[in-house]
Amino acid sequence: AAMPSNAHNIPDRMWTASLELEFHLRRAVRMRLDQSALCSTGILFSGGVDSVVVTALAADILSSLPKHPTNQNATTTGPTLHLYNVSFGPHHEKSADRKAALMSYQALQDRYRDCENGFMLVFHDIVVEWDDICQAEPHIRTLLLPKSTVMDVNIATALWFASRGGTMGEKNGIIHASNSTTNECQLARERQCPRVLLLGMGADETLGGYGRHRKAYEQGGWLRLKEELEMDQGRLWERNLGRDDRLCSDHGREARFPFLDAHVVKFLQETPLQDICDFDLPPGQGDKRILRLIASRLGMDHASGLVKRAIQFGSRISHLSDTKRFGSRRKAKGETTI
Repeated sequence: AAMPSNAHNIPDRMWTASLELEFHLRRAVRMRLDQSALCSTGILFSGGVDSVVVTALAADILSSLPKHPTNQNATTTGPTLHLYNVSFGPHHEKSADRKAALMSYQALQDRYRDCENGFMLVFHDIVVEWDDICQAEPHIRTLLLPKSTVMDVNIATALWFASRGGTMGEKNGIIHASNSTTNECQLARERQCPRVLLLGMGADETLGGYGRHRKAYEQGGWLRLKEELEMDQGRLWERNLGRDDRLCSDHGREARFPFLDAHVVKFLQETPLQDICDFDLPPGQGDKRILRLIASRLGMDHASGLVKRAIQFGSRISHLSDTKRFGSRRKAKGETTI
């Protein structure tokens, strides 16, 4: 793809690298989609650039599949993507993740509304209240062991409810289907239990997505940034992946990580950091810049410019949990053991 005429200050090498990364990511996503006859896959959909790129690639792949030969006369039995977004009450409408996810979902909906093969996007608007957390927390903490800090519990709670698909009383939250007729919404409900979940974890550790990556660059340039990324990648299995796998598997769902595909990781390790990120640009632009170019190229302009928010803040689990446990956000400390 040629660089757009309105693309300013994008180095040719970075643009080329973004095309190559998109090729590897598309392949990684295709390999990890549910290949069963149902062809129903779930995605943890925060609305951030990582999950949006994975979703856009998956939608592009699934919407292009030929119609199943036994369903030539059907328009609503094609592959389905279930997008799971979680936010925490009582003011869940203030959730930054929910707002971002709804905007990106609308953009995807407009793009893939009437696919010939019956492809459907289903957005699960999962709202969790404090009573739901209290009921589930003892079990969640057994999955989280040996970790037990405020931050660990908040992250785990958000992931557990998102991968579950709903609250205790309502299995899958509010459903918005990309096709809006009654029959099609009913079909969406019938296809709401995918066994495969795609997660965007690994993007920050390989593409320079954390605030401390920017700080490392400012303190020691590309060499210091490289050391910080290598440290993150080396401990990813211990800090994140075991936890995430246990939380998803608890619901009988298999977590799959396109950003940690061997070809994706190898490509990024061999690509100069100058072609991956640009910390001379502000947050929301320079971090993971190569991925933001892909998001923009896929039509996800809103997501391409979002500043990273950790799941515990974007979903408002920290706001609710810390206020209930400590009386206020100020008194809560993420490393406190609870």
